Amino acid sequence: MLARKRLITIAITLVIWFCTVAWGTTYYVDPNGDDNANGLSWGTAFATVQKALDSVSYGDEIWVAEGTYKPTNGTDPNDPRSVTFQLAAGVTMYGGFEGIETDPNQRDWQAHETILSGDIDDDGILDINNCYHVITGANDVNACIDGFAVMNGYANGSSPADRGGGIYFSAHSSPKIRNCVISNNYALSYGGGIYLSAFTNYSSSINNCTITNNKTVMFGGGIYSYMGAPDINGCTISNNAVNSSYIGQGGGISYHNGTPTGNPKITNCIFKDNTTDYSAGALELRVMSVNRVFKLDIRNCVFTGNSSTTMSGALQINTPFNSPNDLTITNCVFSKNTTKLKGGAIYNYCSSPTITNCTLVENSTTYIVDAKGGAIYNDYHNYGPASPAVTNCILWGNTAVADGNEIYNETGCNPTFSYCDITGGLNGISCGG
Repeated sequence: MLARKRLITIAITLVIWFCTVAWGTTYYVDPNGDDNANGLSWGTAFATVQKALDSVSYGDEIWVAEGTYKPTNGTDPNDPRSVTFQLAAGVTMYGGFEGIETDPNQRDWQAHETILSGDIDDDGILDINNCYHVITGANDVNACIDGFAVMNGYANGSSPADRGGGIYFSAHSSPKIRNCVISNNYALSYGGGIYLSAFTNYSSSINNCTITNNKTVMFGGGIYSYMGAPDINGCTISNNAVNSSYIGQGGGISYHNGTPTGNPKITNCIFKDNTTDYSAGALELRVMSVNRVFKLDIRNCVFTGNSSTTMSGALQINTPFNSPNDLTITNCVFSKNTTKLKGGAIYNYCSSPTITNCTLVENSTTYIVDAKGGAIYNDYHNYGPASPAVTNCILWGNTAVADGNEIYNETGCNPTFSYCDITGGLNGISCGG
């Protein structure tokens, strides 16, 4: 009998534990709240996001009402700019509440703007008095933010305070970023808006977000990702910039050493009016180690109005160790992108992506001398030729001042074209040395 009672007690304990883990606790934050309250309802909400972050456990949620919130907890007691919102593992943080809702689906996160700001000196200026990272995460498996505006981070310090002005995630992270606006952030080196670093067994996702008006000096004006490739869906990446005349690349996004496994995707996104002072106005894809494979599916995206000063007005691909189907571009539109020298829309460096059902129109290379490949430039270097497979595509009305209005192939490159409509037919394709 005693054993039976003990088993029943254990069973009840397990049920209670499971329900706690499965459902968790919801903590509420309102700028008119009180950090001395319990935070368990809108009527007893905390006043600060930091108080809620200090209170949560794995599986909990934080609901944040409209208003502006600034970080107060720092990683370095001797540096006031080290303050940041450190996310918690397994915790979802929702913004965009009016402060009366009983379900996150009742929110209108666009009408009730919830701002996480790095402007810790309250002067309204993006400068060296702002915090380095508005949001950070380390070992944050399944941390999620949903419905926030993240702005005014200024990462100009020493590594890692030189990257991820808006959001900084180091290795061992699998963040989920949804329904957010990441804007007006700066980084000295990598990822003006967002910096993501992960090993191949970690996966991030960015859904239904706007990444706009972020800047960096080196790589990834909007987003920089290293050792992985997050799934990005339904996002607008616009007006981001890389300002460096020597190495600046990836005005919108830079992916370096992308994942060789899985099926990461960029889908249903708009890349618009991003710029670099060197190459890859919208998106840069690159491996940085020999024999590394980079898998990525780019699908249903629009690249328009992006620009660079040297090569690849929109997309630069440097994945020489891929097989043909490792990197695919499908159902995409490239229009009115521009660069000075090579590849108004796409520059393939020793790379052979599969391009299907795409439209490339009115892209251009503009420099008086050596401007080639108005739509696509295929380059041959130490790692071999660029020989993409292009199927069922339209290349029309693209221009290059020097040669190859539609396509320019370096000697040794051997792209294939099937069922394509190209202005001028073979006359739109040029081959050289």
